[in-house]
Amino acid sequence: MQTVEQILEMVIGSTDGYKFGKVEISTSVISGTKVGYAHKYRKGKTVSGRIVIDSRFVEYCQEGHESELIDVIRHELAHLIAETVNTKKKHVWHGTAWKDILLAIGGDGQRYYGGSFVKPENVGKTFTPIADLYNRLPKQPASDWDRG
Repeated sequence: MQTVEQILEMVIGSTDGYKFGKVEISTSVISGTKVGYAHKYRKGKTVSGRIVIDSRFVEYCQEGHESELIDVIRHELAHLIAETVNTKKKHVWHGTAWKDILLAIGGDGQRYYGGSFVKPENVGKTFTPIADLYNRLPKQPASDWDRG
C-alpha cells in the first residue's frame, strides 16, 4: 500500500483547477467518531493546510481498504479547497460549496465516513445520525423554555 503522503500527492495530482501550496498530511489518534480532519487553511488563491488522519484508520486501510483512505483524503482536501476559496466569513463546513468541490475532485459527496471501520473505543456503541437529531421536536413550546 502507498503511504498517506503518496496518496495525497496522487489525489492532488489528479485535481485540476486549483493552485496548491504546502498541503501536509499526518496521522494521529483522533478521539470521537471522525477519522480525519483538515485545518490551518488560508483564504486566498493557493490551497494550503494540514490534514490529519486517525492512525488506527490508516492501519485498517492497509489491510485491503485503500479506497476508503483515498475517499477520506479527498473529503478533507475538499475542506481545504472550499475554505481557501470561500470569500464569506461563515465557514463552508459540509455545505453545497464543499459538496460540489468534493464531487469535482472524484469524491462520493457524503458528509460523513460510512465505511466499516470502527474505533476501538466506539465498538458496541450506537450513534444517532445527525439528521435524526435535527428532526426531533422539542417536548415543550419555545415559550416554556427556561432562560439562563
